[in-house]
Amino acid sequence: MPNKEKTLGYVRVVVGESGKVAHICPNTLHHPDPAEQERLNKIVTVEMLDNLLEKDTHSYKDCQVLVVFGEDKDGLKTVHSMMIQPEFKQFWRERITKKIEKQYTSLRDEIHVQSRIDLWEDTYKETFVPTRKVD
Repeated sequence: MPNKEKTLGYVRVVVGESGKVAHICPNTLHHPDPAEQERLNKIVTVEMLDNLLEKDTHSYKDCQVLVVFGEDKDGLKTVHSMMIQPEFKQFWRERITKKIEKQYTSLRDEIHVQSRIDLWEDTYKETFVPTRKVD
C-alpha cells in the first residue's frame, strides 16, 4: 500500500495576553492547492484556530504563532505550531509607532497606518497609544 502523505496548510495568528487566539494575520493562510486555499479562507475562523491550539501541548500568550494544519474526516488538526514572535503586543505597538513617525506621502499611507491601528485596537480591545510621543 503506497504511503499517502497529507497536504498541509499553515496560517499565522496572534495570541493575546489571555492565551486565546485574537486574530488571524491578514493574508497568511496558505495551502498549496489554490481551490483548497479558497475553501479554507471561507471556513477557518479565530474560534476554530483557538480550539485547535487549546488541544496543543503549548500554552502561548502575547505572541504570534505559526500553525501548520492538516485535515481529515474529523476536520482540521494541528500538525505543528511554533511561536514566531514573542511579546507581540509591544512589538506591534512599536512597529505602528514607527509608521506614525514617518512622513506620509499619500492618503493611502495614512489609511494604511489607520487600518493597522484599528486592527491593533480590535485585537487587544483597548485604545492604541504610541510607545512614545509623536509630533
